[in-house]
Amino acid sequence: MDSQLNQDRNKIYIVGSLKNQEGNSIKFEKGNLLRKPQFGEFYQLINVESKEVLVAKIITKSKVDTHKIRQQVLQEIRIHQQIEHINILKYQGVIEDEDFIYILLEEFKCTLNEYLQQKGQLSERETKLFFIQIVNSLNYLHENNILHRDLKLSNIYLTMEQQIKICGFNYAIKLEQKQERRRSICGSSQYLAPDILDNENGYSFEVDLWYLGIILYTLIFGVHPFEASDIKIAYQKIKANKQQYKEEVQISQSTKQLIDELLNSDPKKRATLQRIHEILI
Repeated sequence: MDSQLNQDRNKIYIVGSLKNQEGNSIKFEKGNLLRKPQFGEFYQLINVESKEVLVAKIITKSKVDTHKIRQQVLQEIRIHQQIEHINILKYQGVIEDEDFIYILLEEFKCTLNEYLQQKGQLSERETKLFFIQIVNSLNYLHENNILHRDLKLSNIYLTMEQQIKICGFNYAIKLEQKQERRRSICGSSQYLAPDILDNENGYSFEVDLWYLGIILYTLIFGVHPFEASDIKIAYQKIKANKQQYKEEVQISQSTKQLIDELLNSDPKKRATLQRIHEILI
């Protein structure tokens, strides 16, 4: 979908091929920069007519400079187009011009990582309220044969109503069969599961369960379970399952057990989504 940018004094407007009910092109005003991850920038977009606020993930086309990256962007859009769940950031369309691709998403308040930085650590009660929503979204993805592969706090969003919404489908892939195995190494380095690092037999849905374990631990304790000054040391800790529990942070035995089961280096012994529900509910 093509778009054109025009500037009115200090304001920047984006006009694309998205239409309103009357068949007229929708005009967006570019708002504040919300976040700037490694790939793409997130800006507020305000519908000039309806005043509805969206978020645009803006990708600079000059950075989409290899076939692999182009396919990754297309795959991210295709997957996001196919899914809809109350705990997944809603896809609202895509527009583009000569320089940029704009992936339009529903509005959010902040990432869960930003929220955690503000609070330091969360109570077990609040963590569970957020965590069960993350689990529900992941259950939906897995039921639809979608492997996320990059589930982390900065890819999980909070709305103004404190509702969880996951996103970040850069590395997501739709498997043709449930038993299909993948071998490509992707995702964020400190989150990588042992089954991705070893990669002898490939990996599947269990890697997303590992990410859940890291998320659960980090929310409660305020630090990464395998925190290290050197990435090699972090990998050694990951392979050895050497997460440590702060004595000053009191958590229930069931939550500690769940963390241990999710962070099991053997993917076959890792807690399943059904097992998570049994423990939490």
